[in-house]
Amino acid sequence: MTAYVRRLRDTDLPSVLTISKWLHENSRYKVFSYNEDKVRNLLSLSLEPTSSVFVVVALKQGSNDILGYFHGYVDYHYFSDMKYAGDWAVCVLPEYRRYAPKILKQMVLSFEKWARKNGAEEISIGASTEAYGTGYKKFLKRMGYRDVGFLAVKG
Repeated sequence: MTAYVRRLRDTDLPSVLTISKWLHENSRYKVFSYNEDKVRNLLSLSLEPTSSVFVVVALKQGSNDILGYFHGYVDYHYFSDMKYAGDWAVCVLPEYRRYAPKILKQMVLSFEKWARKNGAEEISIGASTEAYGTGYKKFLKRMGYRDVGFLAVKG
C-alpha cells in the first residue's frame, strides 16, 4: 500500500473527528469527557494558511481513506520570546499500523518543515495517551529526537 500526506481540508473533518474519537476512547484520556466541538475547532484552526496550528492527514494512494493524522502547533516558549513546535495528537489507525513507520515519517517531516517555516527553534513530539507501543519511541529516536523527560500522572 502506498500512502501520502497532505494538509487537512474542511471535507476531511468528519473522518479526522472519527479518528480522534477512537484515539480518545482507546487511550488513558477516556476518563475525560470528549468535546467534539472543541476538537473540531482546534482542527479547523489549521485551515487558515497563516495559523499557528498544523494538521496533516495520511491517505491511501488512489483513495480518500484517511489512515491517520498529525495535529501540531507553534507557540512561544515559556522562558523565552523564541518559538517551539509541539504536537497535540498523532494517530495511525490500528489497521494501518504495519505501514506506520512510513506514514509517520511523512507526517513528521511535513510537520518539521512547517514548524521551521513558522519560526520554531525547537520541535518536540511526545506520547502521553498510553495507546502506543514501544515502536513509536524507537521511531522518534530514528528520526533524531532524544528523550528529555517524562510525564507522571497521579492515580
